[in-house]
Amino acid sequence: MKIKEAEKATGLTSKTIRYYESRGLVDVTRQDNSYRDYTDTDIALLKQIKTLRNLGVAIADIKLWRDGVVGLRELVSKRRSELESDSKLGNEQRLVCDSILDRRVSIDDLGSGAAEYTESQSEYTGGGKLALGVDIGTTSVSAQIVSLATGEEIHTYNFDHEAAIDIDGFPDAFAEDAEMLVGRVAGLVKSALGAYPDIVSVGFSGAMHGIVCLDERMNIISPLYTWQNGFGERDNGHGGTICDELRDMTGVRVPTGYGIVTLYALGKLGLLPEGTSMIATIADAAVLKLCGLTEPVIHPTMAASLGFWDIDQGKFLPCAAKITGKIRLPRVSGDYEVIGQISAGGKKIPVSSAVGDNQAGVFGSLRDEDTLLVNVGTSGQVSLVGGVGNGEYRPYFGGKKLLSGSILCGGRAYAALADLVSETVSAFMAKPPRREIYALLNRLAENSPSDPLTISTRFCGTRSDPSLRGSISGLSLSSFDLAHFADGILRGIIEELHTMSLGMTEPGRKYGVVVSGNAMRRCAPLRRLCAEAFGSDPMTPAHIEESAFGAALHSAISAGEITREESLRLIKYTEDKHTERNESI
Repeated sequence: MKIKEAEKATGLTSKTIRYYESRGLVDVTRQDNSYRDYTDTDIALLKQIKTLRNLGVAIADIKLWRDGVVGLRELVSKRRSELESDSKLGNEQRLVCDSILDRRVSIDDLGSGAAEYTESQSEYTGGGKLALGVDIGTTSVSAQIVSLATGEEIHTYNFDHEAAIDIDGFPDAFAEDAEMLVGRVAGLVKSALGAYPDIVSVGFSGAMHGIVCLDERMNIISPLYTWQNGFGERDNGHGGTICDELRDMTGVRVPTGYGIVTLYALGKLGLLPEGTSMIATIADAAVLKLCGLTEPVIHPTMAASLGFWDIDQGKFLPCAAKITGKIRLPRVSGDYEVIGQISAGGKKIPVSSAVGDNQAGVFGSLRDEDTLLVNVGTSGQVSLVGGVGNGEYRPYFGGKKLLSGSILCGGRAYAALADLVSETVSAFMAKPPRREIYALLNRLAENSPSDPLTISTRFCGTRSDPSLRGSISGLSLSSFDLAHFADGILRGIIEELHTMSLGMTEPGRKYGVVVSGNAMRRCAPLRRLCAEAFGSDPMTPAHIEESAFGAALHSAISAGEITREESLRLIKYTEDKHTERNESI
């Protein structure tokens, strides 16, 4: 089939078809005479691309789908979320996305119309240096491509990685398929570098504390055991827990979920793979594979998250080697160090060492370090550069320390309420879409009741005491309803974070507040309660994936493309007037 016939069959102009070919969305064979020969498969694919573009799906996201990194439903789901977040975007597109996601209509059927479609080609087409930052989270992978001239987000990628796996007999493992996760991250990076040839540096951040085991050849030979891992609280057979045993052995108390604790527990529980030579975080493992390194290299912000770290000396405590034995810990990098390269488009793109997601989020969100960063996603943190008092001191940049207080149930607490609503409704009728449940809860929590409940959302305990549990008080017949519970849980999240902040700040001193994380962005009542508790109208970063943005800036500084002072000018804030996305937080 020649291109004129392809035009008629797809409703696309020849210029648009050639544009899609140039962006790597479709690969058409050529005959001996060099004319393109479009097959039925090519036509079906072009129709699908046409439908996705009519829905407003970005070229770079379609490329991600074509490269096999995400599925078609993930692509449509992401677009549905974008439409939900901006009331100015088309309601018709929203309805079409719903029809596809609810399987009421096939995307192939939608692409069969003969109406012409001309590609506007209004997306980024080049003209300035870019940095790519990738954040490997507990449930999702996010990436941002950032202009180093303006700080503009050229494109944002985000998908649920669906890597969680069960370990038979170990419900507290909180494990993920590390090989699959690294593979999806590698696919994302390669797709992004192919779509944006102006990228000059690549950086990573990732969920801290978790580990994977590597053999002598640096192959991944274990699942990823995440920060949620509870093995350290298991009975050690001597009247205490594994964490207690390590404290008695070293004189240092490190919570469960920290990598070296998890490694020691794996050995105690018979789960340590034979041939384990080294451990690494998931972000370090991704850099290892992408750059073809001989061994992983770990940034101080990640190294400290494994536990048994001397923050003043910037190295592991001597007792760390006593615990790990023959299993080696990675070399620790400098603050801004290029540790590898990725080949793309005939160029070698420098890659910096992966930064802990907490520090990366602070690094990419605060122009003024005399500011509290309140982050709520699945968990939650309140962080202050150079803070004093209670909390966990973590390495930061330039010899500074970051004082951080972490809660285990941030958005997880609100998600638990959404689960309860879903299960209750499903007992009587069809399960409602998740976004509708969150829309309902957010509406109910818009106005605080005069008789609010007091809910402690420490449902998973705390870092220092995992045995703690949540509680509800103040219940009466008039407050026993969903509105009070929605408001009370959001209050509980903020109360735990605010209480932590009081122990980190100097009394009487005024601090600014910046809020970040998906839960903060998607839930207006949570932001309102944050403003009330902290006594300051919070600012929200204009970039929507703070850790990925911070990783991008860090990589550009490491590669010598910009200075730290120049990077601060790229951080921008937006007025806190977000439309609800009504999604899982």
